[in-house]
Order: sequence, then structure tokens, then C-alpha cells
Amino acid sequence: MKKRKEEIRIAAKRLFLSQGMEKTTMSAIAKNISIARTTIYEYYSSKEEILYDLLEEIIVEDNHFNEINQTITAFDLKLIEITKFIFRRLKSNFQTYKLFYQEVPTLKDKTKDKLSKWQEVATKSARNAIQEAIGQGLIREDLDFEQHVFYYQALVGQKMSLFLMSEKEFDATKEAKEVIDILLNGIGVKKNGN
Repeated sequence: MKKRKEEIRIAAKRLFLSQGMEKTTMSAIAKNISIARTTIYEYYSSKEEILYDLLEEIIVEDNHFNEINQTITAFDLKLIEITKFIFRRLKSNFQTYKLFYQEVPTLKDKTKDKLSKWQEVATKSARNAIQEAIGQGLIREDLDFEQHVFYYQALVGQKMSLFLMSEKEFDATKEAKEVIDILLNGIGVKKNGN
């Protein structure tokens, strides 16, 4: 049973990526793996359910972000580690990320909510690091907390979009350091009381 579900997910993912979710039919998925269309319905009730299962596949319910927040004290290093983890997660699930970002407008609420909650885990860790840095006076105080968070999310989101559009190989560590360098130079880290 597990093997058949995996075959269905792989075929669906391939078709979703090549022709989009809307144009992909359950019949096409079945044909792609040489099974009857009715057989797919023994495992999935809809294409959306297959897509939801693909999302479940890449969500890792771990405490990595909590570990970062607990073990790294330097604000910039903490944000680099959070960002590096986000980029590595994208890199290791590249095709699935691409699929989700192409299909976001067509997703049902259940899948959109799951995707949002998954992304919020990383955002929450970054927000906590930024809040700590503001509390310690490490970054400019003339920008409020939400502005700092917005800049971070915009930079990370822009990088991820570039990765997805270019489909080129990238070094997650190097790219994370670059994003945080831009963020800190743009925000202005306080150094020596200045």
C-alpha cells in the first residue's frame, strides 16, 4: 500500500510540475503509472489530497529552530543559522517547493493553512532573534520590530524566489550569510555604541 501511494505521489508531482495541477487529471496520473483510475481513489479522493500529502512529506516536525535559539547567542549568527536552514530545506525539496509556489493560487484552504503554518515556524524563530537583538540594543531602534521582521522576510523571500526561478545550484551557507549581511548593513547594526 505504501509503495502504491508513493508511485501515485511521484507521478502526480511530475505531472503537476510539467503541466500544472489544473490540467492534470486523476486519469492522467493513473495512466502515467499504468493503473486504473479507480485504483487511485482507493488512496486519494482528489488531486488536492495528493498535493497535501506531498506537503506532509517535506514537513519535518523537529526542534531545529528551537535548538538554534537555545544554543546560539549572537544575533547575527542566529539569523544566519535560521536562514541557512530555510535555504537547505528549499534545496533538499526544490521540486516540491516549486510546485507549491506555482499552485498557491489554486490551493484549498486546508493546504494553504498547512503551508502557512509550516512557513511560520521559521518566521517565528527569526522574529524571536530580532526581538532579542532589539532588546539588547544591537540594531537600530528608530525602526520598529515589524519593520525589521519585514526586511528579513523580504530578503529571504526574494532569495528563495530567485533560487526557484533560476533553478541553479546554490550554497545555502554562503547565501544565508549574504542575506544577513545585507539585512544588517541595511538595518544598521550598532557597533561600539554608535
